[in-house]
Amino acid sequence: MEQRDRAARLPRNFGKAGQGLRQHVVMALLLSSALPAAAFAQTAAPADVSEGSSNAEQGIGDIIVTAQKKSESINKVGMSISAFDGSELTKRGIQSTEDLTKIIPGFTIAKTHYSNTVFTLRGVGYYDNALAGTPTVSIYTDEVPLPYTQMTAGANLDVERVEVLKGPQGTLFGSNATGGAINYIAAKPTDHLTAGADLSIARFGAFEGSAFVSGPLSSTLKARLAFRTEQGGAWQVSQSNPSDHLGSADRVFGRLLLDWEPTDRLTVQVNLNGWRDRSDTQAGQFVVTRFTIPAAPDPVLATWPTPPRNNRIADWDKNRNFASDNRFWQAAVRATYELSDAVKLTSISSYAHYSPDTTADMDGTSVHSFLLSQSGHIANFFQEVRAEIRPNDALNLLIGGNYQSDRIQDNAYYNLNISSFRAPLGAGFGDATAKVRSRIETYAVFGNAEYNITPDVKLIGGIRYTKSNNDSTACTVDGSTGNVGFLQSLLLGVPVPPGGCFTSVNGVPGLVPLAVHEDNISWRAGINWQASPLVLLYANVSRGYKAGAVPQLFAFNSDQLRPVRQESLLAYEVGAKLSLFDRRLQLNGAAFYYDYTDKQVKGRVPVPPIGNLESAINIPKSRIMGAELQVVAAPVDGLTLSGGVSYINSRIANGTTGFNAFGIPVDLSGQSFPLSPVWQANADAQYDTPVREGLNAFIGASLSYRSEANSGLGDLPLQDIAAYTLVDLRFGLHDQDDKWRVTGFVRNLTDKNYRLVVSPVADDTIAFMGRPRTYGVSVSVRY
Repeated sequence: MEQRDRAARLPRNFGKAGQGLRQHVVMALLLSSALPAAAFAQTAAPADVSEGSSNAEQGIGDIIVTAQKKSESINKVGMSISAFDGSELTKRGIQSTEDLTKIIPGFTIAKTHYSNTVFTLRGVGYYDNALAGTPTVSIYTDEVPLPYTQMTAGANLDVERVEVLKGPQGTLFGSNATGGAINYIAAKPTDHLTAGADLSIARFGAFEGSAFVSGPLSSTLKARLAFRTEQGGAWQVSQSNPSDHLGSADRVFGRLLLDWEPTDRLTVQVNLNGWRDRSDTQAGQFVVTRFTIPAAPDPVLATWPTPPRNNRIADWDKNRNFASDNRFWQAAVRATYELSDAVKLTSISSYAHYSPDTTADMDGTSVHSFLLSQSGHIANFFQEVRAEIRPNDALNLLIGGNYQSDRIQDNAYYNLNISSFRAPLGAGFGDATAKVRSRIETYAVFGNAEYNITPDVKLIGGIRYTKSNNDSTACTVDGSTGNVGFLQSLLLGVPVPPGGCFTSVNGVPGLVPLAVHEDNISWRAGINWQASPLVLLYANVSRGYKAGAVPQLFAFNSDQLRPVRQESLLAYEVGAKLSLFDRRLQLNGAAFYYDYTDKQVKGRVPVPPIGNLESAINIPKSRIMGAELQVVAAPVDGLTLSGGVSYINSRIANGTTGFNAFGIPVDLSGQSFPLSPVWQANADAQYDTPVREGLNAFIGASLSYRSEANSGLGDLPLQDIAAYTLVDLRFGLHDQDDKWRVTGFVRNLTDKNYRLVVSPVADDTIAFMGRPRTYGVSVSVRY
């Protein structure tokens, strides 16, 4: 840990000599992290393991992935991929996409105001509350996109495996994958009747239960039905009323898969899935008060006490319901037809609908200062058609196109009744609703080629042309009191009718038309060298894009609603994948450099005469350089060790200026990206041994570390997120065939008090805290 901290403290403004020194320090640390695993491997007994073996007692099993839209060994794919099968996720207690931060270095999460999650991979992320805000890390289930983050809650239901692809994935997985892509592979219907169930109870009265049944319905039709529910677990405690609790879960997920094979050449897969979430939104923990207009402080808010160092403590308005009512359903059909032994056609069609209804307390106190609600809907249609062509053993071609249509209504209700904004009114500030209606059409054509110039050397190239048309309208509508519209009338000298749209367009209140019409060409070129059957070396260069977007904001002025341009990322990466010591040790390493243009971030713009208000902005130039190493070792039978470390150095180019969260002008030159820690590391160890005939005992532990980061632009000390380390523990018994398993677990063993994000909102600054120590027991049964 001290070595990592010393490297992180090297000067930011260093010359060429300093750059070389830092790079050598980074490489030394990466190599040193591999030595313990290598030492274990050198003492391990040799094993005769064929490629593709999945028997952990004989070495490290191979994983088949579909990262390039075809099935192949993960160790044959020349890109950085982290992949885990479903049983491994269950054993480690990985229950959601958020939990992947525990096992994937370089992957981080943050909470938005609506308790939604923002994903960041290798420093590439976009913190956004809008329904129409597309993420930099795209999520898929069986290659079917879930294009908006709020749709992804049920993606991890009953999975066969998860694949995390790092770096731009624009050629095969779309234009919004500048950070990477996460593809969940659902567990498929089986040839024979199988069933299973998982139950767990945990601290705070939390209960989780899941079950599946799978098998044939006829000689050509198979089905799999899966279900999961999460209930209880109210872990937050009110600071002003300790008997009041928040954070209870109430979620239900379901999926029906049908596989139909009418002929040897035609396969049709149907996926019907949906979920309902009535869980409480997470309340923020109060940090400090800083009145936007000092002349109108609320006396209670001004003296609100600082909470103790306890991640459970928060506060919220009394006698108000903070349970959400979010609903999602999707129907997807995938048809594959082998036209010949050399040509395979694939069609993927899906329709998804999401409707949120959620309310969150945004001031961290029981004072009615800032309440925020979201409602609306997303209707998403997606169609892809592609052909895989193999004219000979050396060449593989993939060509296709896709179309996506989105209809989005996004309503954000703001209630700031006692906010200091009331100063010009002499009364409560009131409420308002920001409304955005969007129609987005996206068209793309793509091609990918792989060519073996020798049996051991493969060239890879891909290209995609994407056209996106986003036509939106937006305005902020005065609320029940009419006070906000009255204030705008004073500022503009133009009357705003009660309940009218008060967003100013050239000095006149009214509906704001917004359009983002853009196209781009993303591409990838690479070379793979299979130096030996168990050693792969590769080099890639690629360019990816994230589409421009319209922000969702409480907007006095149309300048706040100015869309952000599409961002682009030019990535260079070299890496290696090595299976050593009779497959007792797997080493995967990569070094990368990202040249960033027009990075999208939340910032501020001048809105006279009010001040510098929140908006979405582009940072013209920035860059990321980094490296990562992943290690898996099976030194002796029954013992599995794994770990990884990532170094991510992000920098905004010199000469860049902007505003911090309080609207104060700052020089952004040389600053790191928000929510982007320099160092991340994880480690896991599990030992499984027979205790008697047919019965095994196991014990395992995992550790994850994040270095310090900052939540916003300007490196405001108030928004600092301190470094933290989390430790999880698990232990239990299972039968030799793993037909049943009983696990005791403790998560956040040390009860670490840590922050996910720190956000100034209205007159307060709040922090969204990580979960406290949680312990419980789970039971798994398979038939």
